Amino acid sequence: RAGAPFFHAEKELQRVREQRGRAQAAEGELMEAMRGQGRKGRRRLEEAIRNAKNAGVSAERVREASARIQELDEHEKRCALLAGQVRRALPVLEKDPWRLHGLVEQASALKPWPTELARLLYMADEHVRRTVTTHKVKSDVEQGLRQVLRQLKAAKA
Repeated sequence: RAGAPFFHAEKELQRVREQRGRAQAAEGELMEAMRGQGRKGRRRLEEAIRNAKNAGVSAERVREASARIQELDEHEKRCALLAGQVRRALPVLEKDPWRLHGLVEQASALKPWPTELARLLYMADEHVRRTVTTHKVKSDVEQGLRQVLRQLKAAKA
C-alpha cells in the first residue's frame, strides 16, 4: 500500500523533470533565435516563441523575444523605405550622382541589408561608376581636342 503513493510521486517527478527539460530547451532555442536577422531569422524566432509559450518558458523571456520581432519588423520597414528611395533615385543618378552618397550613408546604419536593398545599392553604385568613367573619358577627349585646336591655331599664326 505504501508503494502506490511512492510510484505516483516518482511518476510526477519524472513528468516535472521532462517538462523542465523541454522548457530549458525551448528557452535556449528562443535565445539563439533572437540573434537571427532578416526574414529567415524572423520566422525562426516566431516558431521559437510559439514553442516557448507551449513549453512554459518565463513570460519575461517571451516578451524579450516579442520585442526583438518588433525590432526586426522596424528594420525591414526602414530597409523597404530606403529601397524605394534608391529605386526612385536610379533614373536621375546620371545627372545627380551625389544623391547616392546620402542614400549609402542611410543604408550603412541599416546593415545587414535585405537582398533587394543590397542589389539596388549595387546597381546604383555601378551606374554612378559608369557615369563617372564616361564623364572622365569625355573630359579627357575634350581636353585633347582643345589642345589640338590650340596647336592648329599656333601653326596658322
